[in-house]
Amino acid sequence: VNFIAKGDSENDEATSLKYQKAGLVIKISVVLILSLNVILFAPYISKTLLASSDPLISVWVSLISFALFVPMYFPYVLQAKKKFMESMAVDNIYYLFRFLGLIPFIFFGGLTLYSAFSTALFGFVVSLILSFVFLKLKFLKSKPSKEIYLSLVKFSGWVGLNRIISAISGRLDLQMLAVLSTAYVTAGYSMASRISSIAIIFTSSYSAVLAPRFSSIGDKEKEKKYLIKSTLGAIPIALITILSFVVIGPFIKYFFPDYIDVIIVYKYLIIALVPFIFTA
Repeated sequence: VNFIAKGDSENDEATSLKYQKAGLVIKISVVLILSLNVILFAPYISKTLLASSDPLISVWVSLISFALFVPMYFPYVLQAKKKFMESMAVDNIYYLFRFLGLIPFIFFGGLTLYSAFSTALFGFVVSLILSFVFLKLKFLKSKPSKEIYLSLVKFSGWVGLNRIISAISGRLDLQMLAVLSTAYVTAGYSMASRISSIAIIFTSSYSAVLAPRFSSIGDKEKEKKYLIKSTLGAIPIALITILSFVVIGPFIKYFFPDYIDVIIVYKYLIIALVPFIFTA
């Protein structure tokens, strides 16, 4: 976001295209290495991290992880270019087509763990095509220099490390519940966690709008003023998130009557996420 937004604001298309390609190469390389390691150690990972003796689950996890590079990369490039509607379309089309892929399995009684996993590949293909429709293929022809790759790694390396730590620590609760508790408790907590993630979605969306603007200001005083305004703008998001307490009870009772315990878990999770909103 930083380098592409800067290149576009200076009308330096060549540099912008090089950073788009360099970012994609780095992203695919890292995801590919991690995914292959998951496949290589599939039996061990399934048993210790996924509470299953089936190594094929680890293989599917690695395939889905690779497929996720599309919604985890292209929307940010589009945000950097201030194409927010296109970014939203690419981000959501992946999950929409995963859902559409599930419908036949649900109606015809073929829904299994593996068929549910397979829908990720359906979403991956559609979202990848749409990404190239919006960005075109011009950036793939660019030739980033070694300095461009190094600048990306140096600038975002600590952010990447932070993301890895956050991703692992953010899933530890479910990992522990899966091993130490019952399927009911794990499912209930997982449900509350997924619903409460609306706060994370709001925050990520807000941050996505702020980042390109910050990257293109280039003036300390203007940045300070924008920082104050953007911080004040996070307050309504926090209030809306807290007010979701009003609707969560009827929502759970109507759609998931067997999981009433989820309501109190959701409330605690939302309260814990309020400070996170201001990290935008």
